[in-house]
Amino acid sequence: AISYLLAGLKECQNAYVYYVGNQEWLVINQAHYETELGFNETIADKMLCATFCDRLYTITEASLAEHRAETEKLLEQYERGVYTYPDLSDYQLVFLGDSIMGNYKGSYSIPGMIAGLTGAEAFNCGEGGVCAAKTEDSDWSAYRMAMGISDEGTRPVSDKGQYTEGVELFAADYNSEKNTHIFIEFGINDFLKQTPLGSSANPETETEYYGALRMTVERLRKDYPQADICILTPTYVIPEEESEHTLEEYVLAPTAVAEDLGITYIDMNTLMGIEKEAYVAYLEDECHLNEAGRLAYANVLIDYLNISDMVHEQE
Repeated sequence: AISYLLAGLKECQNAYVYYVGNQEWLVINQAHYETELGFNETIADKMLCATFCDRLYTITEASLAEHRAETEKLLEQYERGVYTYPDLSDYQLVFLGDSIMGNYKGSYSIPGMIAGLTGAEAFNCGEGGVCAAKTEDSDWSAYRMAMGISDEGTRPVSDKGQYTEGVELFAADYNSEKNTHIFIEFGINDFLKQTPLGSSANPETETEYYGALRMTVERLRKDYPQADICILTPTYVIPEEESEHTLEEYVLAPTAVAEDLGITYIDMNTLMGIEKEAYVAYLEDECHLNEAGRLAYANVLIDYLNISDMVHEQE
């Protein structure tokens, strides 16, 4: 049908045909749809911008075979059960982080993708541009964001609104009987701004990366003692210029905090496998994950939650 349509439009000027049936991130997640064939508001807005503004997902006679092969691969994987996800409907997931979480809304975000694929209740408490460490030019830090979850009076004022929306929803819906997991995701902005790395020698220094992360974990432990707390390392980022401290150092610091406090960490930098020579597959710019990247990130966390669930059942 598409080949006939393309042939019929061959002589038409400014006529474009778009095809999204080969977009894995879009077709496998029912949370993207309000009806069987209709996108939700967030996805509809993104798709309009992607097609009419950016000319993404354009299909031509030359690319038809490639699109068909990609679609057939998706169908084959679906039939093999690749897209069968665990039921995590008794989970409450809190995501505290920077723009990797907070720049995206609803099912278009990493928390939203996980919720749509597993049935978990996910709270996106991310805010773009935030460092874990407190800097002179900002009232934000990972610790202050953590403190603001349980203490409304200490919440930083959210310009973009995602953090405020997330913490208000969690405060209203928190259920101590549910399986609660809190993910702490920072580090990209600390690397770009070269915030002081710090170390275990100064465990309560909010202006240092290590100290801020440690204070964050300890505050969340105090407020939610039954929750599983997991630190996520920053993912790949292309720096604008040479810097004193490397990204690897900002990846290692969260793992040190986790090991010192006896909690779980996930090395997202390694597991995502993004490299400078091939970053376009997963990044939409120098640091932010595109749709495929966010789905890959979500899949890593779903695997972790599924394994964690099996361990709890065995206990």
